[in-house]
Parts: sequence; structure tokens; C-alpha cells
Amino acid sequence: KDLWQLVTAPNVFPRLHMIDPLHLDSISHDAVVEKWGVSSDKLGDLLALAGDASDNIKGAPGIGPKIAAQLINEFGSLSELLANTDKIKQKKRRESLEEHAENVMLFRQLVALEDTVPVDRMVSSPSFEVVSDARISSFDPSKLVEFYERMELRTCKNDLERRLKSSWINYKQPPTPSDYSNVPF
Repeated sequence: KDLWQLVTAPNVFPRLHMIDPLHLDSISHDAVVEKWGVSSDKLGDLLALAGDASDNIKGAPGIGPKIAAQLINEFGSLSELLANTDKIKQKKRRESLEEHAENVMLFRQLVALEDTVPVDRMVSSPSFEVVSDARISSFDPSKLVEFYERMELRTCKNDLERRLKSSWINYKQPPTPSDYSNVPF
């Protein structure tokens, strides 16, 4: 879910979708909004406010993802929310935010992703010069297994291998480039 912050809204160019490597589903901006209740550019605000156990982010006590989404949508951003806690009607919610504002802002920094890395500084040299040249290519499971091994992502590697060994009846075919022909770059 951390990487879902990088998914772009429909009006942003180049448009970035993701593919869930375990379920092989497309993750679009609409999917982020459907799952989390906020746009992808506000997902970091939500994770900081509600917490993220997988990253040991505690969030503000008493505020879960649904309430966090409601507050972020109401105030526009985490910064605006924390600057206007006096406008929150629920006393416990207001007090929790006021008491934990400093930690929540620290959590926001911790969940932020570095999105300004130039393409030429990536681990391997890309075969394209600008991001808009990037296209989905056919899926090679061995490359993904190798990547998981190199990054020491054992659970991801084991899940993928288990999935690849499962019967074709239960196996969902990975997307092909033609599945994304309507995604503008």
C-alpha cells in the first residue's frame, strides 16, 4: 500500500498505474480511492493519521482509516486538519489530534516516498529515455523471483512461487501490454 501513493490521478501525465505482484491486479487511481477513501496523493496523510502497523506507524489514537479519510477529505490535507483542530466537533478526536500532532507530522515524513529520483539513477539503466516511453512488457516470473531474492523479500518470493506452481485453473494470467492499451502515456 505504500507504493500506491505513486499512482497518478487521471489528469496527470504521464499516468501511472501499478500491478499488484501477488494478485496481478491493476491498481489505478480509482482503485486507491475505492479502497482507502482518499486520492493517491493523500494516501500518505491517511497512513500517518490512521497508522500503518506493517511500517510500525502508530497514527493518532482513536482514528482509523475511515475516520482519517473523512477528516482528510473534509479539511483537504493533514496539514490543514492539524492547523484547524478547533473545528473538529468530536471532543475525543480533537484532543487526540492536538495531543499527537507532532508525532503525526513525523509519521507523515516517515511514510513519504522519494518521488524525485531521476530515471537515470535507477538501479538498472532503463531502455527508455523519458518515463512516457515506459510500457508494460510480457511477464517473466523468473525475473520477479530473482528480484525478490535479491531484495530479500522471502514472503513475496514464496507466495509467487506457490502461485506459479498452482494449477492453471486457479492461476490468474498476468496482464499483457494490450490490457493497458487504453492507458495514456
